[in-house]
This record gives sequence, structure tokens and C-alpha cells, in this order.
Amino acid sequence: MEIVATKKKYIAHMEYENSLKSTFSSSFSSMNHNWNFLRRTLNSSFNSSFSNSYSKNLATIKQDISTYEEISSQLYSDLVDLQAVQQRIEYSKTLKGKYFHVLGHFFSLYCIWKIIISFINIVFNRVGKGRKRTIQLKRFLLLLLLFS
Repeated sequence: MEIVATKKKYIAHMEYENSLKSTFSSSFSSMNHNWNFLRRTLNSSFNSSFSNSYSKNLATIKQDISTYEEISSQLYSDLVDLQAVQQRIEYSKTLKGKYFHVLGHFFSLYCIWKIIISFINIVFNRVGKGRKRTIQLKRFLLLLLLFS
């Protein structure tokens, strides 16, 4: 960030000097009308190469500044992500974190089991039919409800 600040100060200084030169030359040229044509001709021939390199230099510096700012924002984003990962690692070392880790494995295995059973039920056309134990349990609960 120090590099960016230094380059921005340099650009501001160069633009300030350029504005001073243009202000000075315009006020000076208005004072002496006789030599105005000659002065403009000489200034344009000598200053064209200077202004060309000056504008290229400023464009390069501005491009560098935008590159540095983009890198800075990417580094900040990476730092935030790194801190989030470190917090998750610290949380996973606690008892609660270990409990949720084991619980996550259990539910993932349960989900895989349900997918396999659903696939088997579809392949063997057991869709919509209950298992024998499930039907017996439903009948038993119905009898309990009726006699209570």
C-alpha cells in the first residue's frame, strides 16, 4: 500500500506541475503578442517529445496503481478466507466440533443407505408396498388405538 500511495503522490505532483506550466505559459503568451507565433512553434517542437513521454509515463504509473490495488484486494480476500479456515480448525478441536463431525459421518452413511434401499425398491418393484414388519407394526398400533 505504501507503493500505491507513493505513486499516487507522484502522479498528483506531476499533474500539478503540468497545470502550473500550462497556466504560466498561457499567461506569459498573452503578455507578449509579437513573439507568440515563434514561441508556440518552438514550444510545440520541444515539448511534443516531452509531453509524449510524460503521458506514457503517467499511463504506465496509473496502470501499475490499478494492478497493485487489485492485488491488495485479492490478498485481503485471501486473508479473510484463511482466518475463516483457522476458526473452523479451532472449532473442530473442541468437544462440540468432534461431536458434529461424528454426527455428520453418521448422517452421510444413513443417507447412502437410504439411497441404496430406494434403488433396490425401484429395481425390484417394491415401490408403494410396505415391508412385512412395517405392516405388522401398523396393525398392532391400530389394535392398540381401537381397544384403548
